[in-house]
Amino acid sequence: MIKEATYQDKDEVFELINELERYTLDKDLFDKQYNICMNQNHFYLYVYKDGDIKGCISLYLHNYLHHQKQTGEIGELIVKEKYRNRHIGEQLLQYVENKGKELDLEEICLSSGMIREDAHRFYERHGYIKDHYSFEKKL
Repeated sequence: MIKEATYQDKDEVFELINELERYTLDKDLFDKQYNICMNQNHFYLYVYKDGDIKGCISLYLHNYLHHQKQTGEIGELIVKEKYRNRHIGEQLLQYVENKGKELDLEEICLSSGMIREDAHRFYERHGYIKDHYSFEKKL
């Protein structure tokens, strides 16, 4: 049920990302960004598909000077609201963690918005530790 995303999955992934962000992104800009990401060898996108897509997770690879190996970063993890609490998010997370082991990553990290307290509990239940602050500045 989990598979690597393709260009044909773009519209369903767009809907998931809008649900994650809680507003509608510009479709043309999203399409452009999706196409760029899909052509990068340091980007992985997986979907949980059972009929329609019910969830997705992205993994970005980074090379930091303060790490000994590559680091993975989960950029997005979303399960459609009506399909939550069915272990889909857990399966997606485990899938990416296995990919990280296969790639010999040092660690997998992620950021989660301050208001997403349910997501925080989910990540903590799965062994993720809050040990960083994430800062951003709009440009």
